[in-house]
Amino acid sequence: MTRLIHQHVQGAFIKSALNDKSGDSSEDSDLEDAIISLIMLKKNQYLAPRIRLGCAPEITEYLFSLDDICFKQEFWMCQDLFHQLVSEIQDHPVFQNQSNVPHRPVCNQLTVTSSKWARMAILAMEAHYVSWPDAQGCRAIPLRVDSFTGFQNCVGFINGTLFPLYDRPLIDPQDYSRKGFYGLNTLIVCDKEKQITYYLTGWPGCCHDTCLWENSELMLKENELFTPGEYLVTDSGFPVETNVVPAFKRPAHAAMPRPKKQFSHHLSSICVCNEHCMVS
Repeated sequence: MTRLIHQHVQGAFIKSALNDKSGDSSEDSDLEDAIISLIMLKKNQYLAPRIRLGCAPEITEYLFSLDDICFKQEFWMCQDLFHQLVSEIQDHPVFQNQSNVPHRPVCNQLTVTSSKWARMAILAMEAHYVSWPDAQGCRAIPLRVDSFTGFQNCVGFINGTLFPLYDRPLIDPQDYSRKGFYGLNTLIVCDKEKQITYYLTGWPGCCHDTCLWENSELMLKENELFTPGEYLVTDSGFPVETNVVPAFKRPAHAAMPRPKKQFSHHLSSICVCNEHCMVS
């Protein structure tokens, strides 16, 4: 409409300069109509009556009525653990809002994995739940492990895992893993109760578990974290170290001796504890 008025005005100036008075009345009438229409449009913000949309229905009740399988698919944990986590973080200072716009209930915020407050509260508990055992703990863990594995002085189980990325990264193609997808490699140590005692994450998916091990504090600060004779057990993907006992590697062109095969089989049967920790 504004462009149309500009064209009419520009045409009127040109005709005035050329002394062309033919069709003045009709064009003036068209210009007046255009100006009136523009004024009416400027006065009305909307061209049609506004329809008020209702609020979306409350979904919280529906989510918490899901069965255990569906709930775990949505939130990666069973509902009992979810409510336990809520009880752990609900008193965190980030949820103590004194403004005129109160926070949503903590359980609602936790259902949204991108909630900044929920992430902050969960990460604040990391040091309490994920920590390398002290001297007393290092004495207690081997006793529990020895009672069901026969490995004396074993302070945990170590293994690597890949966390898939949602989409292909725009940079860093080394995130492409040997398993055919983009991800981040992570090193996890747990005890018999599947309690994580140490982790190292953020490494590209192309990195081998050995690379993570060689750059971990468990390797670099062995004398501080392990007493002589203490060790971790793992699969054959890790090197033999004074504090690591891996399974035997299969010979390239020969059969594995029976004693080594039996040892590796027994070790693998107890290292599955680490795999259960990653998926629990």
